[in-house]
Amino acid sequence: MNRIWTQLGGIGSLALFACSPGVPSKATGTTSNGAGGGTTGTGGAAGSTSTGSTSSSTGSASTGSSTSAGSTSTSGTASSSTGSTSSSSGTASSSTGSSSSSGGTGGSSAAGFGSVCGFTGPVTLGAPAADGYVTVPANHPDILYFGRVDCSAPTAPAFAWPGVTIRMQFDGTGVDMMLTDFGTASEVNYYDVILDGGTPTDLQVMPGAQTYQLARNLAPGSHTVEIFKRIESAPGGAPDVGKGIFNGFRIPEAGSVLPLAPKPHRIEFIGDSITCGYGVDVCTTDPNNSHYTTAASNAYDAYGAVAARALDAEYMAVAYSGRGMYRNNSAAPQTIPDLYLLTLPDEASGPLWNTARWTPDAVVVNLGTNDFYAAPTNDALYQNTYVTFLQTLRGYYPNAQIIVTTSPMLSNYYPTNPANNMIQTSWTDEDTDLEAVVAARNAAGDKNVVLLTIQTQPGTCYGEDYHPPVTVQQAMANQVVSAVSW
Repeated sequence: MNRIWTQLGGIGSLALFACSPGVPSKATGTTSNGAGGGTTGTGGAAGSTSTGSTSSSTGSASTGSSTSAGSTSTSGTASSSTGSTSSSSGTASSSTGSSSSSGGTGGSSAAGFGSVCGFTGPVTLGAPAADGYVTVPANHPDILYFGRVDCSAPTAPAFAWPGVTIRMQFDGTGVDMMLTDFGTASEVNYYDVILDGGTPTDLQVMPGAQTYQLARNLAPGSHTVEIFKRIESAPGGAPDVGKGIFNGFRIPEAGSVLPLAPKPHRIEFIGDSITCGYGVDVCTTDPNNSHYTTAASNAYDAYGAVAARALDAEYMAVAYSGRGMYRNNSAAPQTIPDLYLLTLPDEASGPLWNTARWTPDAVVVNLGTNDFYAAPTNDALYQNTYVTFLQTLRGYYPNAQIIVTTSPMLSNYYPTNPANNMIQTSWTDEDTDLEAVVAARNAAGDKNVVLLTIQTQPGTCYGEDYHPPVTVQQAMANQVVSAVSW
């Protein structure tokens, strides 16, 4: 049986809530109600302050000097980019002849670049608005999409799973984003905005169709803008509240969209709240009094996205809090295997995901926290369901390395089995079950399935509701990077 043994550095408390279907492992603003015109600000990020997070809060008022993504601005506001003007996702490719109108266009079809939507040109940019900016429609062939995206409405792609990325390279001195958000007053959604591969800036969005000013007064020349969806489909358990619809970018009339190549590898992470980045941007010693907020939850800081960046790989997350392999830590009936082929996880009647659209080089599965959340766990059912799911994944991705991981939220001192009042050794039980799962797949001839053993989180501090904080997520990412074999 192929195994990689790792350690996070000690024993920590078990979290009661998590979502992770398991990771395939290897062996050993501003806003407006339209696209142009006047804008009003979104305000700053609410909730807990990140400890060790890579994101910085935005939204403060500014007059004249630089403002960051989503900030409230008045006339004369300038916004500078973060980082250099180099592309963050590979070298540009040559144009293949998209047409332009008032603002230029890009070149090669995104289908050739591995974008999940694969829109083809040519497209025409919108007419200049009163502020001199033109609309780059969402189906522009040089806008790249990664993650689970419903592309059936080309000018309004929809998404809900965490970690969806939208990326564009352009020549111009500013850029806006148009987005329709489904959040509420109590469950506010956030996105990370990355300019020129620099430090992410968190953008708090507002419900409905809005336009967000992402940058102004950039240096002349080429820039990249990347939008990363931080929040999962059902934040706080509210289905589809995390959903978004992308309505395009806006750039100056004199600007143009440039072709952009994707990263050289692809990696998919399947999991629960750990993979979602639930409460990751908090570091507390009192997790009993630190509960879920969207402000502190961030898939960008979760181990999957961190590992993908370290591996220079495009990233896809199929993760949902509270869900498991054979049972959930909630009354919801659908487990992660049940949800796997849904493009929008809270819309069972929506379009199914075509796995041929995006084939990963590696798949990481971290599912079990919610299967073991209460004693007793049906080990045989957990193992059998897991083996079947891995067989299914292998059918979709014949050549991918599959890495199965243990959960850092499980321990050997929780929970108590009510049948005998004995403490369930959840971490050891899951590890033993996963050994059997991987051994079964190896014995069936699938030698490219491995077990990555991640021990219980050390408990120096926790994210919300005992979830792994940034430090633990980073350690997990390092272990995945070491395990990947491409």
